[in-house]
Amino acid sequence: MTLKKKLEEGTVDLDTLVARTLLREAADGVAAHSDYARHLVLLLKKAAEGKGGDQGIKDEAALRRNARLWKIPEEGRSISEVALDLANLLLHEFASQEDLLATVNLAPAPQRAVWEKLHISPLGVDRMVVEALHNSAMGVNQDYVHLLLSAIQVSLADGWGASRIASAVADILFGTPMPTQSGNNLLALRGEKVNAATLDLEAAAKGPLVSGFSVEAIRYMLGGTFRASFRPLNDAIMSGRIRGVAGLVGCENPSAQVDSYIHTLTTELLKNNVLVLTTGGAALGLARVGMLSPEMGLVHTGSGLREVCEAVGMPPVLHMGNGVDNTRILEAATEIVREGGLGDDLSQIPAVGLAPEWMDGKAVAAGCYFVASGIDVVLGHPFHIGGSDKVGKFLGEGAQEAFGASFHVCADPHEAAKKVLELLEADRDRLGINRKQERKMYDMKDRRDLVV
Repeated sequence: MTLKKKLEEGTVDLDTLVARTLLREAADGVAAHSDYARHLVLLLKKAAEGKGGDQGIKDEAALRRNARLWKIPEEGRSISEVALDLANLLLHEFASQEDLLATVNLAPAPQRAVWEKLHISPLGVDRMVVEALHNSAMGVNQDYVHLLLSAIQVSLADGWGASRIASAVADILFGTPMPTQSGNNLLALRGEKVNAATLDLEAAAKGPLVSGFSVEAIRYMLGGTFRASFRPLNDAIMSGRIRGVAGLVGCENPSAQVDSYIHTLTTELLKNNVLVLTTGGAALGLARVGMLSPEMGLVHTGSGLREVCEAVGMPPVLHMGNGVDNTRILEAATEIVREGGLGDDLSQIPAVGLAPEWMDGKAVAAGCYFVASGIDVVLGHPFHIGGSDKVGKFLGEGAQEAFGASFHVCADPHEAAKKVLELLEADRDRLGINRKQERKMYDMKDRRDLVV
């Protein structure tokens, strides 16, 4: 039956078809991320049982940190016992049929309350993916709003479920990422390799790349061993030296000019004192133009952000991992909320997500869980929703009303930068932190009076 015939017979309308497509794309992305996460959890279980071969538990501190997050008892128990309990709990996150995801409890309470009100708190990851595919099948669900809420629900099972689990377990098995210097482009090759024997590597590429900025690494850089916290970052945002935070994620789309959009956008954000967190293909694009080296990044940076970065010794663009590690950006945003002074949920803090060259369902899922978490997302080109004004309106006005955040499309990087700054300034205005403040120089008495 042709689409025209379906529409004429009233079996389905265009809004339903578009919503089904978006739901299927989101489910596709969640399936990819969750299968990766499941393999990591199974490997953790084997390592805990002594069946992991050469793979053991590399980072005990990460194990114990995550055991506390998921409320696994530690006292008087061996590493293997704690790891096995954690692995079994996390496997239940995939298989659960009726229980809400325990991982969702890592989100701020106001966000969880929104999801509960809308009946989209995610259950087991596998059930959510199957339910999404069922929901989008012919003859099952024709309500485009319900289909879109289903897309958000399955995406939450990724952002506050599978992908969050993947990053945590990767830390335990392979070590929590810490800043590491490496090469990119042709500098990643070695002269002794036959395919690089005749290359002048120094002349061919100049890529000094620094990656490995986990939330733990950022906390340590901001406060050191004994005072590790996000307090200096929150203070810098409140004082206006940093206008806000942008999470730059997504693939590199071959239909776009390679690196051009993300390079231009990042340059504009840095000039306007916006700290950039990046992952995946977007991070690789920035690496190729040298933006992940501290020296190169600081060339483009406004005076306030530069002052903070130089004081704590970090670059203005922080590479936080691969595409699954988008949840590390959410984790960092949650730390800002928990540190205090910038609202009590993610929709209040000055933060924006960016996916300039998104390409597949994984990006659709990530965009949906960012918006559902209260963080606006700017896309370089729209989702595949051109056939339905109603779906577009839901992802804009409807999402804003429900979650305090929505999608925005900016085909031009300068317009995207302008939109980001507009959104950050609106957040700052609502928080009341755009008032001009005198900078106070602390004397010794002031320092003694500080509560630490």
